[in-house]
Amino acid sequence: MYTKITAVLLSMSMVSLLGMESFAAETLNNTNQSMGMEPIDQVVETLMEDNTIAPKYEKVIEEDIETLDSLGLPVENIDSVDTKKDNIVYELSLDNGVIDKVSVDTESDGTITMNVTEDNKKDELIFSADGSIYLDGQKVIYETEEINSSELSNQAEDDSVLTPSTGGIKWYAASKAPSKLKNASYKSYSVSWKCSNLKLQKALGNITYSTVCGLLKEGPLGGAAGVATAAFWELVTADKSSKNISYIDYVAKAKNNPRYFKGRKYVYSKANYKGKKTTSYSYGIML
Repeated sequence: MYTKITAVLLSMSMVSLLGMESFAAETLNNTNQSMGMEPIDQVVETLMEDNTIAPKYEKVIEEDIETLDSLGLPVENIDSVDTKKDNIVYELSLDNGVIDKVSVDTESDGTITMNVTEDNKKDELIFSADGSIYLDGQKVIYETEEINSSELSNQAEDDSVLTPSTGGIKWYAASKAPSKLKNASYKSYSVSWKCSNLKLQKALGNITYSTVCGLLKEGPLGGAAGVATAAFWELVTADKSSKNISYIDYVAKAKNNPRYFKGRKYVYSKANYKGKKTTSYSYGIML
């Protein structure tokens, strides 16, 4: 088994993400409506009404929500919008009364900059158009492992689910997933991504929840739906000084519907799958 830095693969993932944005947003809305879920435009409408926001901001807010959703943030938890700042600020309500204040900006070349404030923590996370990722100006490094054949042995005959080309999957956190996805019967899990060392460049205890969600979205399948808030607090409590974490994404395909997926993410508070281990689940549908 070999360790390598997958800059090329991350670039493919980023290009796929940016190129599919318009198509994915429209398809996602249709998918959500058919499953009884609120589409992104409904989330936007609710925010506009609840926060008495001027109509001129609606298009920008919709684009921002779509971007934050693509980065793995639980946009359904946004309950406040502040349009008085230079950049619109979105407030995500998390567990234990914690609030993440998030702003996002997308440049003409596709570079995305997300700024997050969480109590006394502040992060700037940049997703460059070339696939590079920077946290507070320092490049984030992903050291990944090749997946051997034994780890794919439980996958169905069609292994294409494990390739970057299937990035058009909308993932939902387990608590927010449509009932049709949660009630489906799934095959055994197969490994889809192994990152033995995610070099954060700053201590885990000084990084916000939303930033960790964005960092853990990297992978051939776009990652699972971020990381559960409870799992995040466990990691911070166990190893707040750690600057290197690791994670493994698993994916299971539904037995009777090739578009349904279930994800399982193991995140470790140290490199090489050591330290505190947490588990998050998610459900996905291919767009």
